[in-house]
Amino acid sequence: MVEAIERLGVGAAIWPFYLANLIYFAGCLTALNLLSRAARTTGRWRAAWLWGGTLVFGWGLWATEFVGMLTFNLILPTTYPLVPLALSIVVATFGAWPAFALFVATDRWRARVVSGALLGSAAVAVHFLGLSTVRLHDGAMLLFEPVRTVIVMAAGIILTAVALQLVGTERASQRFAGAAALTLALLGLQVPTGAVFTITRGPSLSDLSLALAPQWLALATVVNTVLILLVSQVCLILDQRVTRRSVRDAERLYELTDITFEGIAVLHKGTVLEVNPSLCRLLGRSRAELVGRRVLDLVAPESKLAVGEYMKAPGPDYPQIEILVLGRDDEPISVDILSRMITFHRHDARVVAVRDNTERKQGEERVRHLGNHDPLTGLANRSLFGDRLSNALAVAARAGGTVAMLCLDLDGFKLVNDQFGHQAGDQLLLHVAVRLRQHVRALDTVARVGGDEFAIIQPLAKGVIAVEALASRLVAAIAEPFRIDDHEVAIAVSIGIALYPADGTDAETLLKNADMALYRAKRTAPGSYSFFEPALGIMLRDRRALTQDLRAAIGTDQLSVHYQPMFDCDTATVLGFEALLRWTHPERGAVAPSEFIPLAEEAGLIDRLGLWVLETACTQAMAWPRRWRIAVNLSPDQFRDVDFPATVAAVLRRTGLSPERLELEVTEGLLIADTPRALAALTALKTIGVSVSLDDFGTGFSSLSYLRRFRFDRIKIDQSFIRELGLDDEALVIVRAIVALGGSLGLAVTAEGVETQGQLDLLRELGCGEVQGFLLGRPEPCPSTRTFSKDDWSWASHAGPEVGKHPPPAGHSGAAPADMAPDLPAAAPMPG
Repeated sequence: MVEAIERLGVGAAIWPFYLANLIYFAGCLTALNLLSRAARTTGRWRAAWLWGGTLVFGWGLWATEFVGMLTFNLILPTTYPLVPLALSIVVATFGAWPAFALFVATDRWRARVVSGALLGSAAVAVHFLGLSTVRLHDGAMLLFEPVRTVIVMAAGIILTAVALQLVGTERASQRFAGAAALTLALLGLQVPTGAVFTITRGPSLSDLSLALAPQWLALATVVNTVLILLVSQVCLILDQRVTRRSVRDAERLYELTDITFEGIAVLHKGTVLEVNPSLCRLLGRSRAELVGRRVLDLVAPESKLAVGEYMKAPGPDYPQIEILVLGRDDEPISVDILSRMITFHRHDARVVAVRDNTERKQGEERVRHLGNHDPLTGLANRSLFGDRLSNALAVAARAGGTVAMLCLDLDGFKLVNDQFGHQAGDQLLLHVAVRLRQHVRALDTVARVGGDEFAIIQPLAKGVIAVEALASRLVAAIAEPFRIDDHEVAIAVSIGIALYPADGTDAETLLKNADMALYRAKRTAPGSYSFFEPALGIMLRDRRALTQDLRAAIGTDQLSVHYQPMFDCDTATVLGFEALLRWTHPERGAVAPSEFIPLAEEAGLIDRLGLWVLETACTQAMAWPRRWRIAVNLSPDQFRDVDFPATVAAVLRRTGLSPERLELEVTEGLLIADTPRALAALTALKTIGVSVSLDDFGTGFSSLSYLRRFRFDRIKIDQSFIRELGLDDEALVIVRAIVALGGSLGLAVTAEGVETQGQLDLLRELGCGEVQGFLLGRPEPCPSTRTFSKDDWSWASHAGPEVGKHPPPAGHSGAAPADMAPDLPAAAPMPG
């Protein structure tokens, strides 16, 4: 028998050898295709693909081995015991499952080594179980040489493990190469097999009751091959269906990722595997420029450390963080990223959502800027100003040095704002802000803390001389005319200065003292600067105490109304009286109106005082022996009450005074403050029957325009022009023009502040209708105690021409007439 085998040689068995390995290659390729699908799915589908691959591989391996076994039948009659044969089928069917399950679970090399060892063990087991089933004629059988057998088995396991390391399932070419590698590994197991066994005598074929004849083995092999083809075909059909579904799902997913506003990237071990179009647009780069790049190459240097730590963090979900990525030309872009671990093409990958927060950052910056800056000028507002002042004081406290606090208030801004409109006022504030910035250092803070109020913090100031130099520059800069809408306007700035630590060691004290210095600058020399002095604190306390005393004095006999007569210029007949408010303090004595009227305006008491003066004057006028006219000055604050005309009508009803006897005097300040409302209120007063006169005529911006828009009953020439009569030719020209204007418009004209006989004579020559002043009569408590006639000029002249000249009260628009000094009119602003 042995001689027969030797005579036949290997050539007779070469075609089954080729057929067997071709079957094995087909089985391996089909199995790898199925494993590729299993690696990309989960759940029941993964198990289905895994079992499909296991069966195809195992049956292909079994068919390969037993096609080879049939070679013996070409030489000698052969049969195959059923028990080892069945065992080989079981091992072939189920042996590859553990290896393939581990293979698709992870791509780590250690797991691949174990998987290859398991698969090699299954292949070796099927191979040697198949050889052990061979029974030749006359009872000959194969006898294995132990050492050689172990060596071949170990070689087969190692070769299969190495081959599986080279297997890839992602691309078709990788799977084809993998199938070829596994086939070569099996060849490495088959070729040296002939050296591990010898043929020896065994039981005869007739003694093997449980054995399978070669023809049945051939049939079983054919059936096995058909099953492989059927399973492969079924798997192919399922794979096509799943592939089509996957393609549709992938297309829908791609569409979703395409239209999403967030950028999406898939990363594996810090490398970009995939990106969506939104991320490409965000970074200004193409997909080809991003895929394959290291993710840290796309991150700004200041965010690399944070991203590196973020990538190392364990867990399937990762919190949102904010980083900077690099766009086109390495421009930093602020983004928020959020990521999660996924399985992507059999790899543990990280999907990262990238949200551009540039707009959010810009919005936050806008909100932060609006919260800290004045929306009109862009200067710091009160909030930021307070923070900067606190910081400057803290630094000065630690390191030493001086902090200068400058409070600024624009003089004349209100007149410009009211004359040309709020838009012009806003432009003026913008120009002022620009000039202030131009004259301070970069580390100084310029703030707008009110309508026309500004403040400057000068940390690390270089002493009083440097601060004074800054104040001088600011005063000079603001004094330069501004160009607003083809108009040239001029304003001034008053500045109060307090220094840390000499004038205060905390923000509140420093601000308060700078405010007091500002108040003194505005009171004594508007358009200049003033440093804080301790005496100002005493003055402020006195002002607060005087304000409280004035509040308590309302409704008591401390307040009284005096009356100054107004005469016909030609006949010296008394035509009426102007009501003037007086305050006799129980401790201070007589308090000048120039002192307490501004306090009343600041404290909001002027409305109560004005109403009290109006009602008192009307009541007393009813007791006069003649129906003289009574003139009462009005405050702009009184016109803020829309019901003021009704209030005047109610006073007239209560007192019984005829409306034609009441004359209300207003200044241009009232009209400028709110022209439409003021004109409406004046019209309502005229409807009642009350006369209205325009006081301090000639000193404002638009007197002539107001005469055109409202029919006044009288204009009163400001005392500043009367004082210059006989001394200044221009004053004479102006007075003559005003008298002529009044005559042309049919308006009565009254000259205020007549103090000398020469002034009176000139006014007569000019044709002025009425006069009042110290030359003719001083204010007295009650005019009913004296009867005035043209023979009383001698009495009037006893008042004497010697009259002091006093400045107007703060807050009063226009100068107070000399005939009111030292007293002022009854109601605010109460100039004569």
